[in-house]
Amino acid sequence: MEHLFPSFIRVIRNLDDATRLFATFQEFESNPSAISAEDRVRFLDFPDFSTQEANISAATPLRLERFRNSFYAEFEADTLKNAEAEISRREDERREADDRADLARILEYGHPWLRQLWQEDEGKKPWGYTIFQSFQWKLEDPKRQELYEQKQSNLFHWAHLAIGSGIQTGSRWYLERLGLPSGIGSDDESFLSTLNQLRKQFNYLRSQPPKKQAPYLFIDMVEGKIDAIPEGIMEGLLRNVFLYLDHSAAASVLDSRGPDSTWIWAVDPDYEPKSQDRSSGYQGFLRVRLQQLLNHFYVARRWHADEWSMEDLWNAAQKDPHNASFVSMKDEEIFAQNLSREVATAIKKPEV
Repeated sequence: MEHLFPSFIRVIRNLDDATRLFATFQEFESNPSAISAEDRVRFLDFPDFSTQEANISAATPLRLERFRNSFYAEFEADTLKNAEAEISRREDERREADDRADLARILEYGHPWLRQLWQEDEGKKPWGYTIFQSFQWKLEDPKRQELYEQKQSNLFHWAHLAIGSGIQTGSRWYLERLGLPSGIGSDDESFLSTLNQLRKQFNYLRSQPPKKQAPYLFIDMVEGKIDAIPEGIMEGLLRNVFLYLDHSAAASVLDSRGPDSTWIWAVDPDYEPKSQDRSSGYQGFLRVRLQQLLNHFYVARRWHADEWSMEDLWNAAQKDPHNASFVSMKDEEIFAQNLSREVATAIKKPEV
């Protein structure tokens, strides 16, 4: 190996000494990874770095920065940003057009009260009810609870289609589950006693300021505006009635023979129990045809509460030939023939 070094160009040009070069080579022969960049140039018989750079510069006008610039067109970064913004703008434009078309269909083909709902809330608030679930039902077999939720969701789906609520208003429909008050749930507790406790709980929550929807509450918590989810009833939901789901109401859905056999309890929060005989007559609650939560019953409680009390609705419910659940204030709708397997009586918009 020693005889090769005298013929190196570096040695011939007196840039290096063959003896020193060989000595350095022997020093690092057993540990090549320790060789410095400068010594590596010497062993490869290359010119010094400065000479290499000068030779490259003399051979071509290209520079590293200019070479890097060739990777991109002028203003390419701005162009890419503009393209992203344009995609987002077009998507927003398409979504807004879809929303306008959906709202137009709702206002033209949906039930007339949907127009009033939109004019009052402008699609910014949820609409619906609060609901308590009985202690015994909360202990029910989870599979049976899941089946109930599936069937209930399907019934509501068909009701939304029947009333023509569309996406703009249909997506705002909401049932807010309320927690049971402490001490409730004993097996020997009467139905009326349970409802009285639920009234107290509901009226307490009703006395609190209306709370925002869950996503906005979580944002407020993240931003440090609130420390915990506040008590209260969600803004937009009815505050003059609440729903109650127990085994009897759930069974009407689970064992359903059709939409007209399904119902749920609706409770008057302002009812004051009377001390006299409670064996008959109105006692502050009634059954409501499940799908009518999205039609006549909702309309009655939101816009006609001063005209029709809960007792008036109870009296109308007693006329129902199926299970004494509220359908409508009109006899012709209560007793109308219904052949639909998906939609209950007096849900669809009357044909003109």
